Amino acid sequence: MNARKGRWLDRSTRHDGVKLNCELQALEVMRFVNAEVEEMRQGWEIRRQREWNAHYCNRESWREAIDAGWSIISTLTFRAGEQISFVAECQ
Repeated sequence: MNARKGRWLDRSTRHDGVKLNCELQALEVMRFVNAEVEEMRQGWEIRRQREWNAHYCNRESWREAIDAGWSIISTLTFRAGEQISFVAECQ
């Protein structure tokens, strides 16, 4: 996943790599968003959380890791430096 570090995924989102911490059982996917948080459409955080949950909870191997205590985290860094993180939560 780090081989794509620095690549733009679309006009405003860059993949900034992945951090793996086995001690904390955490995998963090980092992205840069070339926008201000205030520019985001209303409700975007709820939609992003749902997408993140669906992406990881609906895949058997990721779901097994989450059920075993791993945290799968998406951290977005915005133009002004604000960071917002989402952790996959499976029902």
